[in-house]
Amino acid sequence: MRFRRIRSSFTEDASILIFSPDRSLFRILNASKGSVLVRKAVLATGFFTRFKGLSFNRDVQPDAGMIFPLCSSIHTFGMRFPIDVVFIDDSFRVLRVFEKLPPQRFSHPVRGSFCAIELLGGAARQSRTEIEDELAFEPFYEEIF
Repeated sequence: MRFRRIRSSFTEDASILIFSPDRSLFRILNASKGSVLVRKAVLATGFFTRFKGLSFNRDVQPDAGMIFPLCSSIHTFGMRFPIDVVFIDDSFRVLRVFEKLPPQRFSHPVRGSFCAIELLGGAARQSRTEIEDELAFEPFYEEIF
């Protein structure tokens, strides 16, 4: 019952992002600008993964990030560096961009947010991501060989 009610409140694309356990890595593109926002973003679905986020990491790849579905605010407690946070709605349109949010802070809640994306500080500016831009999520598959 609850699953159907939650799923029906989002667009088809958005519900695929949340309810597809076989997809955990994504490449996120700024479709409006034709640039890459993140080359390899991890979908944070479990409690511990969501709570930790990028915190306590010393070596985060410059092209890495995390996706937090059903999230309207984040914290940076335990962070060792500033991060960019992009909030999007269920149509993958950018609602708000926090650039270089310093450690030990909370972001303001973003009304209508479906998802938050954590990136290294400066990544949003480098991809020219702004409010009202449309993002695209592509499944990312690592090559084993």
